[in-house]
Amino acid sequence: MNLTPQRRIIGSLFLAQGLFSATFLTIFSTLSILAADLSGDEGKAGWGSTANLIGRAVAGYPIGLLMDRVGRRTGLLTGWMFALAGIGVGFLAVQRGIFALLLLSMFLIGINRAASEQSKFIAAEVTPEGSRSKIIGIIVFAGTVGSILDYFLAESIHDLALRLGMTDFEATWVLSAGLAVLAFLVLLIFLRPEPSTLRIETDSDKSADEAAAIEGRQPLSKLMSNPAVVLAISAMAIGQLVMTLLMVITPLHMRANQYGQGDILQILVGHTLGMFGFAFVTGWLVQRFGSVRMIIAGAFVLTMAAGMTPLSVALPNLAGSLFLLGLGWSFAFVAGSSLLSKNAQGAIRSQMQGTADIVVAVSSGIASFTTGMFFEARGIVLVSLIGFGMVLVLLLI
Repeated sequence: MNLTPQRRIIGSLFLAQGLFSATFLTIFSTLSILAADLSGDEGKAGWGSTANLIGRAVAGYPIGLLMDRVGRRTGLLTGWMFALAGIGVGFLAVQRGIFALLLLSMFLIGINRAASEQSKFIAAEVTPEGSRSKIIGIIVFAGTVGSILDYFLAESIHDLALRLGMTDFEATWVLSAGLAVLAFLVLLIFLRPEPSTLRIETDSDKSADEAAAIEGRQPLSKLMSNPAVVLAISAMAIGQLVMTLLMVITPLHMRANQYGQGDILQILVGHTLGMFGFAFVTGWLVQRFGSVRMIIAGAFVLTMAAGMTPLSVALPNLAGSLFLLGLGWSFAFVAGSSLLSKNAQGAIRSQMQGTADIVVAVSSGIASFTTGMFFEARGIVLVSLIGFGMVLVLLLI
């Protein structure tokens, strides 16, 4: 079957994003528990996620610059090389019980996250402007591949541990390494030609390119002067912050209520289904109703999730609240990404998007750093109240 270059690029990005989701979810299912155990302090349960988001924030602009200078493909492959190094360090952290190594591991994996987050924008670049919202939704939907894959792999982790003579925690990192290698090979073999050579320019792209050439400088300082860009980044950042507050602490909350690892992973699979499972529909809804209306819809769904979480520790309530948390994030993130893609034009597109990703990562990093402290102080109720307050901020914006 002969695929057009655009379809081959989008297909390889979709598959790699699915594997990225599977890799990260496999690690994340034990991350807050590992952080609490290795540090000996439940207040540090979110520090692993924070280290991951610091890596993402630090790498956001450099990865965007690398992609603009030498190509999207090189930037993505570089990110996956950091991920493989991070997974190796993470395995050592678990094996030797060293908390600092776990933080270093998540920092390195965060660099790959900065690169992988550009995939939806890369797919949009090779797509006509009228279809970009749908394509962004499809790439975000790729996360469903990861959650479905993890659902079937969850039962095999213990068997893999027995075969390799390891603990379940160690086997989790071995499994994530295999998924990461597969993603790297997909991009290395199939992401051809270089996506930036097939970029479809709109009139606004060309005008921005010409303006940048005339000015002789990169107008990143003007990024925040566009109200549409401010709204786009706010939706992405606050949606990510609220989701991180509740998602990071849920495994620890469930363990405190006598749930096992299988239940925790299944709840997180349901959560990622909410995040990614309807993203292609969200992309269509953004085209149909507009980004602003979908951002508002996302805020209301996030409000429902924050309100449900502390009501009961019963599995159906936790599953429903985390599903809605993922769905609200999907509405806000896809709508915000579409709005940003439309307004981040010109030759420095990836740098602008990378800078936006830094804002998202920093806000999420603050959430993951503090959620364990809030949980230790007043439990899941305080975490939910803070999430509720942040949603109100988004609605005000």
